[in-house]
Amino acid sequence: MTPNDILAIARHLINDTDASGYRQSNAELLRYLTGGLALVYAARPEFFRETKTVTCLAGVIQSLSLNECQAIVNVERIHNGPALTLFDAKTLDQFSPAWRNGTPAAAKQWSPHGDEAAAFLLYPPSNAGQKIDVLCLKKAPVLTEDDLEEVLSVPDWMLEPLASYVAGRSELKDDEHVESGRAVALNNQFTDAIKAGRE
Repeated sequence: MTPNDILAIARHLINDTDASGYRQSNAELLRYLTGGLALVYAARPEFFRETKTVTCLAGVIQSLSLNECQAIVNVERIHNGPALTLFDAKTLDQFSPAWRNGTPAAAKQWSPHGDEAAAFLLYPPSNAGQKIDVLCLKKAPVLTEDDLEEVLSVPDWMLEPLASYVAGRSELKDDEHVESGRAVALNNQFTDAIKAGRE
């Protein structure tokens, strides 16, 4: 599913299908779609999960860029290797204070790194170059016209609900302080679909 797919349905809903003279530009509808995706992100973050392979630095602390990972959901495994289990770094600090300076070896366990959403700790400390698979929560997209053919990470059944959201926002364009019955109905289709988690 791409933004173009969603906008095509939304344009049918608002009767704006004449490509030679659209009443509302793609840029405008993409702003509405970006808003809809942000709502989906807040309600159904599982749609924005992605496994990334991290090449480790030497030591305990590993991290990803916030541009590619808003938060770590799970540190899954050594790439093509055994799964990692979760450990409590604070407890290990208390009972084995020198563990962070231990001999580097293949990872066995991981722990969150305090309040740093895109960082984690490995036990034992890692060798440089070790590859770890990390399940991340991606950043919600901000769409531009360059993204019209970009495949979105939401499931296919969200196609029509997202189109309904875009159409509903379009219906409110003339006066955002007055909600038409049609705009409310379109918005309800969107919110009901998110809550149900299916078509």
